[in-house]
Amino acid sequence: MDANELRVLINQRRGITSMRDISVAVGMNHSSLNEFMNGTRNVLSVESCLLLAQWLNVAAPVVLRMVGHDRIADLFAAVDVPASNPWADEFGKIVAGLSANDVAAVLETARRHADVLRRSSGVTHGEPNLIAAAGARENAGERRRRNPGN
Repeated sequence: MDANELRVLINQRRGITSMRDISVAVGMNHSSLNEFMNGTRNVLSVESCLLLAQWLNVAAPVVLRMVGHDRIADLFAAVDVPASNPWADEFGKIVAGLSANDVAAVLETARRHADVLRRSSGVTHGEPNLIAAAGARENAGERRRRNPGN
């Protein structure tokens, strides 16, 4: 992986948002981000890499390695910190060896599937949709009244 793949990830996440808005959202210097995205700079500070990793929802060592901070990325691997999400390790295994474009495509597909599942189960943003759940219970009760033998 290299700096160009990081640029691709940023552009995919960016959409039509301006670089200035991205730099504010990420919390990094606008000119540093702009120079990196234009290719006049291939290295970002460690702090900028960590901020970008958080904004991209990508593991920090991945972003650090993309711009050549291999020693710092190795330090992350040396720290024995349990994953905050039990599914993070499994997802990492699934996308291991894929290019940045392919990882982004897998993430986008997963987001779309999760949205469909949330809508179909009456769950929004991880919380039960109480109105939908109440409506489902009401509809089930009405069906039982109409068809008491079923």
